[in-house]
Amino acid sequence: MREQILNEFVVEGGERLEMEKKRCGAVVPLWIIPILAIAFLTIISLTASAVPHPIFGTAVYAYGGGNADGATVEVVTNNTDVPPEDRVLTTIVGPEGGWGSGEWQVDCGDPGPNWPEGSYFVVYINGTDEHEGWRGIAEGVVSGYYNDMGEVVLYPPLEADADGPYEGTAGIPIQFNGNATGGCPPYTWFWDFGDGYTSTEQNPVHTYASSGNYTVTLTVTDSRGVTANDTTYAQVYPPLEADANGPYKGIVYNPIQFVGNATGGSPPYTWFWDFGDGCNSTEQNPTHTYASPGNYTVTLTVTDSRGVTANDTTYAQVYPPLEADADGPYEGTAGIPIQFNGNATGGCPPYTWFWDFGDGSTSTEQTPVHTYESPGNYTVTLTVTDSCGTTANDTTYAYVHTPELKADADGPYTGVVGTPIQFRGSATGGSPPYTWFWDFGDGHTSTEQNPVHTYANPGTYTVTLTVTDSLGVTANDTTYAYVHTPGLQADADGPYTGVVNSPVQFVGSATGGSPPYTWFWDFGDGSTSTEQNPVHTYTSPGNYTVTLTVTDSEGNNATDVTTAIIVESDTTPPVLEITKPLKNSIYIKNHRVFPFIGTWIFGEIDIEVNASDEHGIDKVEFYINGVLKATDSTPPYTWKWSERTFGRYTIKIIAYDNFGNSAVKEIKVWKFF
Repeated sequence: MREQILNEFVVEGGERLEMEKKRCGAVVPLWIIPILAIAFLTIISLTASAVPHPIFGTAVYAYGGGNADGATVEVVTNNTDVPPEDRVLTTIVGPEGGWGSGEWQVDCGDPGPNWPEGSYFVVYINGTDEHEGWRGIAEGVVSGYYNDMGEVVLYPPLEADADGPYEGTAGIPIQFNGNATGGCPPYTWFWDFGDGYTSTEQNPVHTYASSGNYTVTLTVTDSRGVTANDTTYAQVYPPLEADANGPYKGIVYNPIQFVGNATGGSPPYTWFWDFGDGCNSTEQNPTHTYASPGNYTVTLTVTDSRGVTANDTTYAQVYPPLEADADGPYEGTAGIPIQFNGNATGGCPPYTWFWDFGDGSTSTEQTPVHTYESPGNYTVTLTVTDSCGTTANDTTYAYVHTPELKADADGPYTGVVGTPIQFRGSATGGSPPYTWFWDFGDGHTSTEQNPVHTYANPGTYTVTLTVTDSLGVTANDTTYAYVHTPGLQADADGPYTGVVNSPVQFVGSATGGSPPYTWFWDFGDGSTSTEQNPVHTYTSPGNYTVTLTVTDSEGNNATDVTTAIIVESDTTPPVLEITKPLKNSIYIKNHRVFPFIGTWIFGEIDIEVNASDEHGIDKVEFYINGVLKATDSTPPYTWKWSERTFGRYTIKIIAYDNFGNSAVKEIKVWKFF
């Protein structure tokens, strides 16, 4: 009959072993039967007298790898009634050449009276240190004729393997791999990821929220509760971010410089630019030339050393080639202003302008007015620079002639009897210096350029100025002096502007004298009206002198003179510029803090505009998201945007000149508070 008992055990140093104790039998030769009988009778007598018997039997051993050369077997009791010096019964040296799987007969001899029946004993198999320190334990109790030390199974030491080290990116899962050898399977697993999180899976996936170098510990426990640890590290990088900068702008056939940046991830990086036209580059900061104008989507893909990628998209606005147009050629007279007109196409608006008039004078206006002091043929050059820094030139000519002598008596003049009237004379052309002669129409004269004269009687006087230059050439100009009695005053309002064949509204008023009044308008083109507020249409362009004569009930007259500027047509819109806020800036409490991507406004802001037109500005309107917020008719044109609001808005400005032409500018902004 065989009895089998399985024992599991834990050995020192964290190694695990499993043992099985077996009751063993053996085939015994016939010649030994008498000896066994005598031994049996002896055992019976010893048992009857309660004397313990020798401990011997078969140790069946095995190991799971390694070598146990020179191992020993010790039979030890832990009976505290046994003196310490008697607790080790025997020490047996194992066979040389290494242990394998098999049987080994052990006869431990008689334990003596210090090991009474029922004493607990342990069999140790101890490997040498140079052979990895194998250990095995078998348990038994002293009883009967012999004791079977059972089977001793040797396992290698329990070892945990956390693999690693690991690398990853914050916010992206990392795969961890755990392994174990030795000990007594099956195993249980416990990972400590070093950031306060754990896992009981063998091969868990874990995501770190923040970058850093984390200590990772794997604890493996076998089926007998023995543990083994292994520590590794997880290097966690910040999230990879690509920055394509931009947006970019440029001109066809001109290189555009692109600038790429990246943060986070695991440097070094590799770069891949897709320029949106079928071309690409693997440089960090490439230059690229577009062959056609358009708005291209540009994508930068950054890959770090671990293969993680990040993208950023921007745009490249590519314009046609920049061309300047100086118009011309121009023709004029020395001393008389000449209007120059500049234009540009292509390139990257907005443009800046630079005129060289060929006489040492320059201008940075788009459509400047310039006066040449001397006759001659001048080479005029317009240089246009766009916002990309590209320049284009155009050359034309200005043919300037010697001016004809002309006298200008200014006027007409109005005044009151007995009150001095200031007369102003001027001349152009001819050959200076000039001499002056005034005939005031009342028998009095003067040789001053700007004389003062007092009329003694009311009336309308014809005033003539004669100018003589140094060569004796003369020129005359005639005007009028309207002299009335004190008190009555006429007001013709004005000056007026208009377009040929379009009605112009005139407004007359009077003060003083003895109402009611009668009205007489002379529009300067041969037409008149007796209405107070007439409407008149001019059929030709020009600068017209408009005279209003008011007569009161006592026959007193008062005159006022103004001008009407009539043009063929005016379709040129005003020049309009938003000077605050500027694009790509941050404003805090009405102050520009620093440049930025986009326009951001925190708090209230004064929206400021420059508007100009050669015929004057009528009004400037301020819109927010298409809603009219304010109208300003007097420069400087401004409106305070004080609404507390949050979001993205479009500021639109519309400027109207006196002929109804308009210009529009917009800017998109983010506003908070």
